[in-house]
Amino acid sequence: MSLEEDSKMDKMAVEMLLKAPMMSKEELDETIFTLRKMAIKKSGRRNARFIMDSWADTAYDISMKC
Repeated sequence: MSLEEDSKMDKMAVEMLLKAPMMSKEELDETIFTLRKMAIKKSGRRNARFIMDSWADTAYDISMKC
């Protein structure tokens, strides 16, 4: 996966997380499933949790700045 694809995937994941507080339970479950698949694609199954945590940290930092 190229650097450009990585940054595009990171940006898309953070945007999904920023919209999460306004989602219903079903939408949130679907979003988490999608994020997990994206994280596995980006870094493999073992590092997926680390990638998801970094996306969540980034989304939290952005939401606190607003």
